[in-house]
Amino acid sequence: MVDPALSPVPSFRIATWNIDWASPRSRRRNDVESRLAEIDADVLVLTETTVGMIPKGWFVAEGGLDWGYPLTRFGDRRKIVLCSKWPIQDIANGMVDPPGRHVRAIAETPAGTVRIHGVCIPWSHAHVSSGRRDRKLWSEHQTFIASFRELLQREETDPELSVLPLIVAGDFNQKDGGMRPTGTSVVRDAMRALRSEISLTEVTSDGVIDKIAVGPGLSSVESRSFAPPVKMTHHAVSCVLQRSIPPN
Repeated sequence: MVDPALSPVPSFRIATWNIDWASPRSRRRNDVESRLAEIDADVLVLTETTVGMIPKGWFVAEGGLDWGYPLTRFGDRRKIVLCSKWPIQDIANGMVDPPGRHVRAIAETPAGTVRIHGVCIPWSHAHVSSGRRDRKLWSEHQTFIASFRELLQREETDPELSVLPLIVAGDFNQKDGGMRPTGTSVVRDAMRALRSEISLTEVTSDGVIDKIAVGPGLSSVESRSFAPPVKMTHHAVSCVLQRSIPPN
């Protein structure tokens, strides 16, 4: 395992995990806390989390409270949260179609200033048989990818943002690899087109749906996948990132 503190090139560890709405009140709390301690990330993107599971003392950016479903009686659920041990700024969560599933922040890291997008892309049945019940299978997923693609395209024309290395992390709710690909060919093609256009490379396992992808200027020197604890469904993934070294 690479220790970022001992790396000859400045680096940091980023991780993402959908924790299935685990909370301090749930039996899964100890499993989640133990796994997060094992991962020991410097930047963490949590999806389907609760306020009580957000690391204390970190810098935090949230995607908002409105993702199209009513809040629980506790009101502590958060669809997407980005946490950093280092200061973050320029927080934005204004992607509105659909809302509440995205947050962007600029983070200062040992590897330099980076642009991080946290996402929780809707699953196949979003608002099909629950919620508003006004969507078809995969339609919310496709809408999100289209909106996100437009957002990244706008950033690529922004002289201040486009020079910052890009990271996208979170629950992609589709995958190409593994024994059973997830998602239709249409939605997988849409994600491939987004990656190609923005020059994103997935640097974590292609066999799970929680993913980390990076743009030019960053490279991964280690990638890990963590099997879910009992009665949880998502693999956590992490990687150590550093600035790419240009060829001589």
